[in-house]
Amino acid sequence: MTAWQTVLITILLLFSVLDTAQSGPDVSLVYKICSADEFSTYDTYAGSVAEVLNRLMGKTSSSGFNLYITSNPSFSSLCYGHEACDGALSHSDCDSCLKSATNLIIDQCEYRVGVQFQLEDCRIRFLLQVVPLAGIPPVGRIIAGDLEGRPSSLMRVEA
Repeated sequence: MTAWQTVLITILLLFSVLDTAQSGPDVSLVYKICSADEFSTYDTYAGSVAEVLNRLMGKTSSSGFNLYITSNPSFSSLCYGHEACDGALSHSDCDSCLKSATNLIIDQCEYRVGVQFQLEDCRIRFLLQVVPLAGIPPVGRIIAGDLEGRPSSLMRVEA
């Protein structure tokens, strides 16, 4: 093999390694859960969802790649949100993965009361946070739970 061929192979391998290292996050869908219940654009919950998603998108990668947020209590419908990224990602790759997840929510579960999307490198969820009246436990069908699909203390129930 000539020196020219060796240099050419080395350059090709170098570009191949650099391309692989800078490929970005893996945004393959692992699973999704979309609540059957919907809200309208005129519902106060729409403002809560928008606030939570905007705050999550702006802070998750700079908050240890794992952030929980509840909407402002001035909205009559509280929204609970959570985003997380693989800690090995860069801040920009985390942001990119979460943007992809948000776009999937808009494409596949827009106006749903509760949503969970798990991609290979990140996850996002939000749901209506019911605050039960003092002494009266909520009853009904569970439409949201934790990341494994089990009921959690922050869930919406329907009578």
